[in-house]
Amino acid sequence: MAQFQFGAASRMTVFLVREKLLSCFAHIGMLGVALIALITVFSAAFFRGWSVLSVIASQGSGLFDGPESQIGILLFSLCIVVVAIAATMSIFRSTASSEDVEFPQAFLYGYLACIPVTLTVMLAYIVMLLPLLPVFFLVGVSGPDTDLMAAGVIGISLMLVYGVMSLFIIARLGLAGPIMADRASVNPFSALAASWQLTRGHTLELILYYFCANLLITIVYYAAIWVLGQLGMATSTFLSGLLALPVLGVYLILMTLVPVGIYRLLAGVQDSGELEEVFA
Repeated sequence: MAQFQFGAASRMTVFLVREKLLSCFAHIGMLGVALIALITVFSAAFFRGWSVLSVIASQGSGLFDGPESQIGILLFSLCIVVVAIAATMSIFRSTASSEDVEFPQAFLYGYLACIPVTLTVMLAYIVMLLPLLPVFFLVGVSGPDTDLMAAGVIGISLMLVYGVMSLFIIARLGLAGPIMADRASVNPFSALAASWQLTRGHTLELILYYFCANLLITIVYYAAIWVLGQLGMATSTFLSGLLALPVLGVYLILMTLVPVGIYRLLAGVQDSGELEEVFA
């Protein structure tokens, strides 16, 4: 098992961006197509027959009235999660292996694996929320006379605990997606066990690396959006909005490739030329 190194992990991610960017953009593009299709279908079925353009133009005004629309919102949100996970798994399949995986194979794998992954993610959220149930019960029993200061302290404490817990879970289990994709598996639980084993002994380094990498990528993304906003004020809002789409795509790709770079480093999934470049 390879040792985790900040510099090597960063260079691995940069290598993946350079070599796999077009393939990743293709999957992001298919995600956009899927979202447009979902908006079209759900607007006709649940949202009073609104078209895609009218939804965008009205910014959703009056779109969510009525019980059918509420059901539509729930199903629409679930479908968005599913197609987003499918796109993520497709990118993982294209990038996690040292072998060249054709776009159709990666695309089909993503939509095959997204259902078990979605169910596993939902189960994980339920498990994480279970410890909060006693707190919700106590607050409910206390009623409106609950001390606001005490409630604030409890809320902040829970946020800190869950923040640390989330970082720990990401550090230890965050490689499950790339592991599944590299093995072309649809079993999330074996991938979670493999991720736990692969990240053993690297927890603190991975927590710090994930935090720093995500923070840096987010800062660069919002800086780019700010620049585009200034461009829109000076020229055309439509032009700046159009340019924001590839910026958003790059942001999503970078966030997805961070765990792939870590996985390929720790698992030794590199060819000889890639090893020379990453560890140069």
